[in-house]
Amino acid sequence: MKNWKMNLVVMLGMGIGVASCSHSSWLTAVDFISTESDVELTNSEGSIDDEVDAVSFNSKGVEATALQERLPAGATIDDTGKDAFPRALTIDFGDGVEDRKKCRKKGQIIVEMSEDMAVIGAKRTTTFKNFSVKGRQITGTKVMTTVSVSAEGQPEFLVETNLTMIDKKGTTITKIATGTNTWRAGFGDDDRFNDVFVMKGTATVEVNNEVMTRTVVEPLLVDRSCEYIKQGIVELDKNGMISSIDFGDGNCDAIATVTKDGDTYEIDLEEERVDHGKGKCNKEVPTTSDDIAQNNS
Repeated sequence: MKNWKMNLVVMLGMGIGVASCSHSSWLTAVDFISTESDVELTNSEGSIDDEVDAVSFNSKGVEATALQERLPAGATIDDTGKDAFPRALTIDFGDGVEDRKKCRKKGQIIVEMSEDMAVIGAKRTTTFKNFSVKGRQITGTKVMTTVSVSAEGQPEFLVETNLTMIDKKGTTITKIATGTNTWRAGFGDDDRFNDVFVMKGTATVEVNNEVMTRTVVEPLLVDRSCEYIKQGIVELDKNGMISSIDFGDGNCDAIATVTKDGDTYEIDLEEERVDHGKGKCNKEVPTTSDDIAQNNS
């Protein structure tokens, strides 16, 4: 997708870091913790939105049994009533259900709607009960309000987020954000994988008590036929130290680039790392130099 100035290879089994770059000091994983944590939370939030949008959009008059068919096999749904608003839907993943990316979700997502989401002024509130995705505990709220609907029936939503994620290493990430999701195509049918929309907004993100500002400087393009954000740029500002994540030019692949201190690096959106292994649902983390060589082959 992109050209980059340098590639970083971390030989985990040997404990050696090798970098091809313009300066002599090699970059430790700590240098990228803000970037990697942002990608982790972005992926987790997107995975949650996949399921919530599936059952809440185009759901008026639809029985819970039909809504359940939109979820991964093994997930169940409880409904207060197909024709009554406010309406509450509880998605239950039990002790573990794998989604389309083989990522395991546990616990419950509770979705409350004031009105059908195609109606201007409708509000949807998402909360969680003992919920985790990819072993990451998620708590907090996400509120989506319909602010307009185009002549083609595609809505724009105001999105207000206050989420906390604790990953498997114990890293705590909190995000307080305000932005918009504007649909370009796909709203109004049962197939969430034909949805296309752009995301804008700003956020305050705290990672292990270190605060940074997150700004979408070029709108993020989400096409749910692709598993990754396809386009757009996010800027992260931590105490005046600026880095950015460029998600590409609209092609569907798992590679983005990170620009930091004037240098540019690859980040794998599936592994959620500048180097190897972390966060990929269906791949073991490489532990020896032979493992790493095999993964790179």
